[in-house]
Amino acid sequence: MSELLRLIVVCLLMVVFLRRNFNLGLVMITAAAIFGVSFGMGPASLGAIALKSATSPDTLDLIVALVLISFLEHAMRRAGLMQRMVGALNALISDRRIIMAALPAFLGLLPSAGGARFSAPLVHQVTAGLEIAPERKAFINYWYRHIWECVMPIYPSVIVAGQVLGLPLDRLIMAMLPMVPVTIIAGIVPAFKGMTHGGAVQAAPAALELPAAPMPQPAPAVSAASTIPGALGESAKQGIAPVAPVIPAGEATRTAGTVETASGDEAPRSGGVKGSGKSKVVYMVKGKVMVEGKVARMGEDRIGKMACLFDALAALGPIIAIVAGVTVLKLDIAVAVAAVFMVMIVVGRYPAGEVWSLVREAFSLNVVFLVFGVMLFRDILVSSGALNQISAFLGATGVPPLFLLFILPFLVAFSTGLGVTVPGIAFPLIMGILNTPGGINLSLAAFAFVSGFVGAMLSPAHLCLVLTVDYFKASFAEVQNSLWAPAIAVELAALVLAFL
Repeated sequence: MSELLRLIVVCLLMVVFLRRNFNLGLVMITAAAIFGVSFGMGPASLGAIALKSATSPDTLDLIVALVLISFLEHAMRRAGLMQRMVGALNALISDRRIIMAALPAFLGLLPSAGGARFSAPLVHQVTAGLEIAPERKAFINYWYRHIWECVMPIYPSVIVAGQVLGLPLDRLIMAMLPMVPVTIIAGIVPAFKGMTHGGAVQAAPAALELPAAPMPQPAPAVSAASTIPGALGESAKQGIAPVAPVIPAGEATRTAGTVETASGDEAPRSGGVKGSGKSKVVYMVKGKVMVEGKVARMGEDRIGKMACLFDALAALGPIIAIVAGVTVLKLDIAVAVAAVFMVMIVVGRYPAGEVWSLVREAFSLNVVFLVFGVMLFRDILVSSGALNQISAFLGATGVPPLFLLFILPFLVAFSTGLGVTVPGIAFPLIMGILNTPGGINLSLAAFAFVSGFVGAMLSPAHLCLVLTVDYFKASFAEVQNSLWAPAIAVELAALVLAFL
């Protein structure tokens, strides 16, 4: 009982200090030290665990991956790929809210700790120029990054759950598959309440952030349409987003260049084609392709949208390559990011001085400090043996079995911020409840797994949460408050599904 009380007190202290916007890394390190001392650990023991945490392969690999992700983000931003991607996606998808949710969901396919830090810059770019609070941006990024948590067969938590339960992954995943649409729907209200169909989009090109220091590029081939001040300026004033110059006939060759916005500034163009025919300026208006102010004919519409699609894929190229490297080639996330970053440097012909400038700008000691704090808290929690003692105590109290299926996975995940600890620590203690004469009760196993997922999503020790809050400079209290309603909705849905 005393172990449970000590854990609750430490978790409450973490929440209180994080809500008061204390440094995230410092809070985690302090909480770890307090917890260790409360379990009788002296300075020597704490120092040994701290040294082990700081030098463990998991910690170093995570720090390297996050630092490299920051480098890649800055390289993509300087090359104009972020702006190019958003411009093309805006032209293809009229509802900005779908883009906001889809980008972190796409990167959620990567089973990497702290992966929300990878998608945060994309959400930031999509919401550039919109009056959206940092806390809402943080929620969108964090929540939709984790919609696949219960069903991705490459996620460690799913793999370990299958091993502990002795079940084929396909059966376990099918039992939890309904949780994907449930999680998506549960996040809609806190993410998009009051947001218009277009996400309150202002003149898209003018609203996008421009690269701080564009890298030298070869002189672009610019078609006549890309420099018509009247056409583009007037259209931007009306909130019409330019897509690309389109040629109905002739050789189709990709070009790069700039377009003039209503403010007279230059912004990266989504891309285009040129040929021997006369250029025409193409716009997207309420999901329809417009050519010279008129709804495009079938051929022009198809060419314009294809140009935007290719542009979006090209801009997302580095990210797609990383996802493929991790999921298909089974590369470590740090190796995949490093390889893509080096290719960008070589292909972009970055001078050594610019590379060094980019590295200095992107490196954040705060991220290193934060990762160390989270990993130290996890290691001290595991070394203390508290979780096993708490689980054994709850199992012996005679509480209702259904409550145990909820509280044990929830507490383990909430304490560590790691979903993978649930099948490893909590599941062995609830196997007696899950076992039936006909084998493992899949519905109850899914309910227990989802309870762990909910606990991890609410945990102040969840690395994705603290990294997201740190990136957007959001209020931890407001972000965590926004998580409770959708988390409860997901838990209740899992409970209902367990009895269907």
